Amino acid sequence: MIWIILILILLAPAFVIGYILMATLLKWIPTNRKARPNAEGTTMWVISNGAHSDLIFPLKTPDIDWTEFIDLELFEHTNYQYISFGWGDKGFYLETPTWAELQPKVAFKALFYLGETAMQVVLYEEIPQNPKYKKAIKLNANQYNNIIQYVKRSFRYTPQKQLMPIEFAGLPAYEHLNYHFFEAMGRYHFFKTCNCWVNDALKLAEVRTATWAPFSKAIFHQLNKFIPEETDEQLALQPVSVLSRRQRILNRFRRL
Repeated sequence: MIWIILILILLAPAFVIGYILMATLLKWIPTNRKARPNAEGTTMWVISNGAHSDLIFPLKTPDIDWTEFIDLELFEHTNYQYISFGWGDKGFYLETPTWAELQPKVAFKALFYLGETAMQVVLYEEIPQNPKYKKAIKLNANQYNNIIQYVKRSFRYTPQKQLMPIEFAGLPAYEHLNYHFFEAMGRYHFFKTCNCWVNDALKLAEVRTATWAPFSKAIFHQLNKFIPEETDEQLALQPVSVLSRRQRILNRFRRL
């Protein structure tokens, strides 16, 4: 047994270095390389606090009324306009409201395929203004339907096809937030993180994103190439000479 422990200790640094190198390399290799942003369509958002990423949708559109999918009686009553979904490890969500409260056993179970997963659902009156990363994306009807079905498939259902809310209490960090949690499909581990879940959603929606994104920065690295920070409206306000040069630069990056 002691030899096994020693071998694991020796291999750990190599694994960490290899993991970071692979994540860095695949961040630079896009999927849906030839995808182009839509000028029109339904807007969704990808947001991140730097560690965890979520998908945000309008609560009601011609494509879907999320109030028919999620029981709003579980939430406080107010003027909701948007709904967000975030997939992740159940232990992290329910036992770790803040990083300071992370327990070693929770981290171990999450990283080594031993824990269950949960879907975090949050209702908003407006899009969060100050996440570390945020990107609005317009999707056509087919793209939007693909991502909707992906989100729905990520929930776990009863034999009667009902969602499975998770009862939770005693989490002060959640008291002022309109959060709720549901049982989810799949397992969280080193190679399938919350950010991978969001990244896979964007792949299905035919949006340019990273080949693999265990970290949120990889997602936004490619999204910023797909939809540059500087909008066409902002560019239009600049002198023609500047506009032409900068537009050529942006177009060159979009082709990469």
